[in-house]
Amino acid sequence: MVENRGQNRNSHIAGRSFHNQRYLKLQIERLWRDVYVGVLDLFYTMFFNLEREGLLNPDCEVHLYALHWCFVPHIQKQLQFFQRSWNCHQLRTEGNRSPLQLWTRHEREAQQEPIQV
Repeated sequence: MVENRGQNRNSHIAGRSFHNQRYLKLQIERLWRDVYVGVLDLFYTMFFNLEREGLLNPDCEVHLYALHWCFVPHIQKQLQFFQRSWNCHQLRTEGNRSPLQLWTRHEREAQQEPIQV
């Protein structure tokens, strides 16, 4: 990412990972695929067609402002719907608990443990 976007962009978190990076990378890639297929593909196709038909010029700031003004609230709403659905879906590998259930369980356990200083 640094090679593509350049230095000092805060595009990622650098440092060592203590997790299985390959497995985590696959999970993140799968999540991005699900977000794209479930939400973003519709908007991508719409914007691509607007550009192809000559109705949208991606180099024109006015066009981009209008696009943001019209579509950001709709995209945000669809992403929030996806998020709520995702947080409540069952994970087979976690005893059919949802990400939300796992998070709240972890929060409860963390509150019960004494703070170590």
